[in-house]
Amino acid sequence: MRRAGFSAPISALLLALLAASLLAVLPGVLRTSAADGVTVITSLPYSITAPGVYVLESDLYTAGNGILVNSSNVVIRGLGHSIIGSGSGVGVLLDGSAHNLENITVEGLGIEGFEYGIHASYIDSDNYLFTGIVFQDLNISNCGTGIYLEEMDEYNLVIRDTVITNSTYYGIYGEYVYGGTFIVNVTVRGSGVDDYGIYLYPEGYYGAYLYGCEVSGTYWEGIYLDDAEYATIANCWVHDTMD
Repeated sequence: MRRAGFSAPISALLLALLAASLLAVLPGVLRTSAADGVTVITSLPYSITAPGVYVLESDLYTAGNGILVNSSNVVIRGLGHSIIGSGSGVGVLLDGSAHNLENITVEGLGIEGFEYGIHASYIDSDNYLFTGIVFQDLNISNCGTGIYLEEMDEYNLVIRDTVITNSTYYGIYGEYVYGGTFIVNVTVRGSGVDDYGIYLYPEGYYGAYLYGCEVSGTYWEGIYLDDAEYATIANCWVHDTMD
């Protein structure tokens, strides 16, 4: 059984137009809005407490959490390097319950061996244009859940050009996320153990747009949307799932 979501013609067209314009401008907007200073992350766990650009110059290992984002206007660039855990903790943590977080980009990073590759929760933005959270050009592997989203009233949440492999439970999991989620050119290769591919649940998941995604090898549904409103799925391929 696969649930593909709901789409009204007008809302689908608006989402498609918004997605095209948003994805066209986001790289320049978000990458230039952080502070000019560049900080090299040399060890984990690492807590980001000020705006800026943060980069890796080597693979880094941790027995707990990886990078904790406690500031807005942050760009994290892996530059092709990885953060590697021991099976617990969170690779990149965005916890908006303690800090107001917006305008954050994580890109070019490998994330391996955490309970959650990325965990973003309780993020609320009042800016409806270009104040988003972007996860792009990532390679997430061997985590319990690749990307976990919870309680986010965040406009312009973008996940794109990312590969998620061998998650135990979910490639991408989202619940109570409002205001538009764009999942574009994402590949999920399941573990086949007890996992879903892209799972957006429950009611209140508003304005999801999935385009050009491929999901394979999961035990349960490849793409699952439950009571989502104004959701659009286009040019996605689900194959070789067990359910």
